[in-house]
Amino acid sequence: MKKYLSKLLFCVAFLVFGILGLANESLAGSWNAVSTGTNSGINALAVYNNELYAGGSFTTAGGTSTSYIAKWNGTSWSAVGSGMNGAVHALAVDSTYLYAGGTFTTADGSSANYIAKWNGTSWSAVGTGMNGPIYSLAVHSSVLYAGGEFTTAGGFAMSNLAKWNGSIWDHAWSTDPDQKVSALTVFNDKLYAGGDFTNIGAHIAKLDTSLGWQTLSSGMNGSVLSLTADSSYLYVGGNYTTAGGSFANYIARWDGSSWSAIGSGMNGAVYSLVFFNSELYAGGSFTTADSSSANYIAKWNGTSWSALSSGMNSTVLALAVYNSELYAGGNFTVASGSSANYISKWVESTPTPTPEPTTVEIQQQNLVDGKKVKLKKALKKETISGQDLKLYFKKLPTKLTKGSKYYMKWRKSEKHPAKFKNTKKTTLKKVWTLKSNLKEYKAKKKKQKYQVKVTFQYTQAEFKALKRKNSLVKESNMALIVREKSGRWISLANYWKNAKVRLNIIDNKFTVYFNKIPKMEMQFAVAVNWNWSALDDSVVFEEVPGRAFYVTSSVVHNESLIIGGNFEMVINGSRMSNIAMWYENSWIPLGSGLGLNGTVTALASFRTELYAAVGYTVMKWDGVSWTRTGMQVANVIGDSNITSLVVYRNKLYAGGDFTLNYLRDGYLDNHSGIMVWDGVSWEGVAGDGVGFNGYINSMAVYDNELYILGLFNSIDGYESNNLAKWNGSVWSKVSFRSELYRRHIDNNRIGWGRLYAHNNKLYITGQALENGSEELHSYVYKWNGNSLSMLGSWIPGSIYALSEYNNKIYIGGQFFRSGTNEFYNVAVLNGVTWLNLNSVAAPIFEIRKVLTLADYNGELYAGGSFKKIGGISINYIARGSKLQE
Repeated sequence: MKKYLSKLLFCVAFLVFGILGLANESLAGSWNAVSTGTNSGINALAVYNNELYAGGSFTTAGGTSTSYIAKWNGTSWSAVGSGMNGAVHALAVDSTYLYAGGTFTTADGSSANYIAKWNGTSWSAVGTGMNGPIYSLAVHSSVLYAGGEFTTAGGFAMSNLAKWNGSIWDHAWSTDPDQKVSALTVFNDKLYAGGDFTNIGAHIAKLDTSLGWQTLSSGMNGSVLSLTADSSYLYVGGNYTTAGGSFANYIARWDGSSWSAIGSGMNGAVYSLVFFNSELYAGGSFTTADSSSANYIAKWNGTSWSALSSGMNSTVLALAVYNSELYAGGNFTVASGSSANYISKWVESTPTPTPEPTTVEIQQQNLVDGKKVKLKKALKKETISGQDLKLYFKKLPTKLTKGSKYYMKWRKSEKHPAKFKNTKKTTLKKVWTLKSNLKEYKAKKKKQKYQVKVTFQYTQAEFKALKRKNSLVKESNMALIVREKSGRWISLANYWKNAKVRLNIIDNKFTVYFNKIPKMEMQFAVAVNWNWSALDDSVVFEEVPGRAFYVTSSVVHNESLIIGGNFEMVINGSRMSNIAMWYENSWIPLGSGLGLNGTVTALASFRTELYAAVGYTVMKWDGVSWTRTGMQVANVIGDSNITSLVVYRNKLYAGGDFTLNYLRDGYLDNHSGIMVWDGVSWEGVAGDGVGFNGYINSMAVYDNELYILGLFNSIDGYESNNLAKWNGSVWSKVSFRSELYRRHIDNNRIGWGRLYAHNNKLYITGQALENGSEELHSYVYKWNGNSLSMLGSWIPGSIYALSEYNNKIYIGGQFFRSGTNEFYNVAVLNGVTWLNLNSVAAPIFEIRKVLTLADYNGELYAGGSFKKIGGISINYIARGSKLQE
């Protein structure tokens, strides 16, 4: 009988091999080139009039001259009119037109500000367009919606999202998104928007034309970059790791009431989504899906993610279905190991019929827990996907007999389809619940030091997510935390003194030893403290005797992080001074930089160009070279430093400590402290020379007005006392100015503070003498349009930076304590208190000054004069992230 059973099992196993081999073959295919492709990246794809349209940064397609947009008829490429004068980032189609949005300002040689429409023959403007780039388009109920980064549409104030009814541009709703809108789609007859915004929802929101903007639970903890939908779900891709407060790595779905993860997700951002043959395809910057290799594109079959051949060699930014084939566009030049310049199509091998899984009779006989049973009775269900056979047991067996092991040895990665252990595996976000086991406690010897041992295990994939390149993942950065009755999470050691926690990184386990059994039910989770890392170890920051290096400013420009300051970098043998670009985990030179003596004091992204303040001059980077903006200086008076650059009403404002005598039309003009650039020339701001004694330390745009803070007594005849606002026509007093002054003794110190605008709030930082003492303290105030409130308590030291990240306020500077709370130059506002970022373990900051903070690609970047964090060398700029709050 035993011999007979072995032969039977072997036959069944052989049958399984055969079936799974056929299933794998039916999924085979490859990516094919689309003619010779384009000469640069593709950002968007759409089908219009039975042709595939591609928009991007290219100027040729299939060897034919095109300007940022081209069309493919299945055989050859051709131009679309004379195209645009700048990149195309979004395409959408209605019953009449193809709409294109991007960074261009002309189409077919005529004015078309950032958006245009194509009727099959020629391009035309869509009203007067916008004053900033368009990154997303969608048509809903015959209305065109455009999302991007702009402050006007059709000449009227409108921020980041607008609708076109065929005649005029209007607000999508009374409240505009406060930051970039990157994705738009329709689900269940409602418009959904995704992006960087947080005021109408945490990076995603639904528009109900009767009720307005509706939030989707607690949304995401990072940017939303792509949206699509079927009849059951809204699918959301982006650069985030949580959805609705639960882990969802870069992709999740919404069923109308709650979020759910899609497998274990990806290891990088998802930029594009499309349905093809009833399956979901995702493209992005990732290289794994469900923890398996999937280079920049993957497919979801409803159960698991799978790769498409060997994928691409760089980011996939656009997906579309044309003539029953799947097309992918992006920044890649290789697909399935062969040349494919920026666009490719998927061609499946001739499918082989796959027998139904029910022909596998493995459930008829097996041995479980040493007893001969019909496996069908022990199983909840079984699934076959690709080469994986998964068995789902109604009751977890304590062991599998030799027969069972033999049955499943065909599996590639493991001998068994599941690890049958008494300890549970879980994700970092999931909560384990431990209930008291009094019988086990009584059975232990009283003299034993630790009575009860409980082990929690997290998976290797989860640990690899923590241990990214250059990351400082170590035992002190991770902790096992327990939930108090109040719901607050604290370290287990602080909560239960009769417990000891050991973390074994090699085995990926937390082991808790209790020397007294808890009498209550306890909930545990893994807390991961902030991981700070250098951006690129291969980059050399050169030391110059007598010269102090530091990073002073940062800005996001064209999806890249730009840093400026006083430093020398060597990138792949090329020297760069005082400014650099960080994009897709690499430093990119901006020419040779801005010179040995040109400290960058401020940065701004204006229209399609990058601006950097160096001394009293403003330099412009157009993507190829640096040029000095057109100010003809005759004489410079004072220290001549520009301290702030701000974009307001489609103009660039420069503020600082300067008095300029400059030639304009042959005449000598004098202007102090503030100038405005319209893209062609510099002009003075009305009233800036009337009683303005000219030092501006900081500027910010709030509630459609420009606020300035500095050292000046009056401006344009108004008594300003260091704080004023400009509405584009006249200067006026600030309503909360007198209230702010009443709270301080030394009013002049207010002028040395800084202004920051985030999420419809204006923040003011500065220094003052606290309660008549001689010790200087820093403060942060918030103005919400109605009231002025102080955030947290006084902080001994200086605040130089403020940023909003994951819906929390972070400050940087040179300080280390607030009351009994200690922190090292960076702190986060937790409700009403400033706290150290690492709330459950010792702080790891050992840095000098933090001078700038930036939220970029879902991570917090800090720049300053530091060279080490936690004893690790990190020169002047660091990247921080936290996987669980």
